[in-house]
Amino acid sequence: MRDISGASTDEVAAERARVATEGLGNQLLKMQQPDGSWAGEAWNQDCNSTYHVLTLLREMGLDPSSAEAQRA
Repeated sequence: MRDISGASTDEVAAERARVATEGLGNQLLKMQQPDGSWAGEAWNQDCNSTYHVLTLLREMGLDPSSAEAQRA
């Protein structure tokens, strides 16, 4: 957003915050297990492991300093 449309820092932050509360980002966060993992595994070939989900959340723009990311 910032690079392509010249969005302000506040606009970018608002969009990043939406990752945790809306859409696929929210769905992925809801699938987190009580022990903090996804699929009970650090890595697997099914793309539902902790590694894969955290990579997706990062690529989606989840703010690493957000409360949701801190729980992940």
